[in-house]
Amino acid sequence: MASLAKGPNGRHRILVNVGDRRETVSLNSKIRRSEAKKILHHIEELATAVNYGTQRAPQTSRWLAELAPKFHAKLAAKGLCEPVELPGTVAPKSLGAMINTIKANEWATLAGSTVAIYERASDNLQDYFGSDRKPESITLGDAQAFVTWLRAHENLAQATANKRAAIASKFFRSAIRYKWLEDNPFDGVKKTNVATTRFRFVETADAEAVLQELPTLEWKLLFALSRWGGLRVASEPRQLKWGHVDWEQNRLLVPCPKTANAGRAVRVVPIFPELYLRQLDSVSFACESPLVSAVANALQLCLAMPAP
Repeated sequence: MASLAKGPNGRHRILVNVGDRRETVSLNSKIRRSEAKKILHHIEELATAVNYGTQRAPQTSRWLAELAPKFHAKLAAKGLCEPVELPGTVAPKSLGAMINTIKANEWATLAGSTVAIYERASDNLQDYFGSDRKPESITLGDAQAFVTWLRAHENLAQATANKRAAIASKFFRSAIRYKWLEDNPFDGVKKTNVATTRFRFVETADAEAVLQELPTLEWKLLFALSRWGGLRVASEPRQLKWGHVDWEQNRLLVPCPKTANAGRAVRVVPIFPELYLRQLDSVSFACESPLVSAVANALQLCLAMPAP
C-alpha cells in the first residue's frame, strides 16, 4: 500500500495509495533512512484506516498528534488525516487556563494512572508559578528553578522530579503546537541521570527466603505476583479478578492499564508454582471477585506509599 523511494535529489519520499489516487509524501532532506521507515509505517497505518474505514493504531494516533503542524497539514492535504483542529486561535492568558485547555483536549485517551501522574505535575506547576502566571513569561531559569524546588520543597527523588519536569515540558510543547507560544522553557532544563547502582536482581534463593518470612498466604501472593509474575504493584493486582485465572491453560491473564492505549491491554503470565494460586484452586470464588480481595491490608499499605 505504501513504499519508500529516493527522488532524483536524494530525498526520501513515500508513495502511498489513498483511495484511487497515488500520492507522494516528500520528507525532509535530513531524514535518515531508519527514520523514514518509521514514518512509512505510520503512513501505511493512516492509509489503511482511510481506505478500509478501520481505526488507526493507538501508536499512530499518538504520532500524528505530536507531528509538527506543517507536516500534519501536508498529510491532511494528501487525504491521509483530518486537518489539525486547534483548541482556539486566542492563547490562554494564564498558566492555569492553558493547562486546563490542554487537559480537556488531550487527556481523554490517557489511562487513569497516567492522568493521576499528570495531575500531580500540573498541580506542582501551578503551586510554584501560580495559576495566574502568564505562560510566555516563564523562562529557562524559571524552569530550572522549578525542578530545584521539586527536590528541595516537595522532597521528591531526582528521578521523580525529572519525570514531573518532563510532563511540564509536554504542556509547553502542546502550547507551541497550538501556536500559543513560540518557545518551551523546559527544553533547556538539564536533567541529571539517576544512578542505577542501587538496582539489584533478587535471586531466587533470596526471594524464597522473603516468602518464608511473610506471615500469610495473601502477603505471599502479592509478593510472588511481583517477583515471579512481573506485575506492576499495586496497579495490576488491583485489576485482577478470579475470572482472569485460566486453570485449564495454567495461565494468568493480567489486565495492563498502563499499556492499554498502546494496544496491549492484557498480557499472559504462566502460573508458576511460586504464585501460590494452586493452593487456592479448591476454593470457590465468583468470576468477578477480586483476586486479591483478601490482600486488602497489603494493598492499603501499597496505596499509602509515596506517589511517583
